[in-house]
Amino acid sequence: MKWSPLRKSLLAYALVALLASLMLWQQVGGILPVLMWMGLVLGGAHLVAVLPRNEDDEPPADSSL
Repeated sequence: MKWSPLRKSLLAYALVALLASLMLWQQVGGILPVLMWMGLVLGGAHLVAVLPRNEDDEPPADSSL
């Protein structure tokens, strides 16, 4: 089975989120789980920014562009 890069990255995000949540719940790792969550939030924001959007973009008025 071939996995798209998006599926691979979402699986990686889910695994890191699970690990960070377990570390927070068990109160181990000091600041590491908080840093992991910060990385997830920033990585998620980056992922949303680079995903293609399905907007109906109008072609430019000048066809030479």
